[in-house]
Amino acid sequence: MQSYMHRIIILVCLFVVTEKRSAHADSVTAKRKIDSYVAGPLIDIETDYPRFTVAIDPILLSLGVVSVSSSYSLSRHVAVRGDFTYLKAQREEGLMFATLGAPLYWKQVYSGMFIEPHIKFGSFFQNDFTGLGVNAGWTWLQDEVVVITIAVGGAKGLSNPAQVVPTGYLRAGVAF
Repeated sequence: MQSYMHRIIILVCLFVVTEKRSAHADSVTAKRKIDSYVAGPLIDIETDYPRFTVAIDPILLSLGVVSVSSSYSLSRHVAVRGDFTYLKAQREEGLMFATLGAPLYWKQVYSGMFIEPHIKFGSFFQNDFTGLGVNAGWTWLQDEVVVITIAVGGAKGLSNPAQVVPTGYLRAGVAF
């Protein structure tokens, strides 16, 4: 039953990406042609960028862990990101984490390299954790619709400073 649920989620995501991509591709191409015609090739014009993304971790999903992330861009270089990760183990509590971060992009939001300070809290098989951390990663934005992000880092526990937890993710989603 769980494998059918994963397949349905993936098919719905692919459908949304395909529909949004086909509707958006023509307007993006037309806007780029107008910008290059008006300004010429040497002048950099600040273009529009997506404000909101929703993504899942496909690797964790294939292992039975639900991990959903959402972010909202506050400016051209700063976004706010929140995610929720959940796994119900058979005989134990499992794991449940929530993360709130602020990715700082060099080039443009949802495009290129970023550093992300974050706070992570939750429980990991009956062990509570709250900590501050940082991730470094890269984001690809394809046709201003498809977003793929990879990041690695770590978080240090607030109640127990000796406790260090590795963090990281691979996410694929859509941008609005």
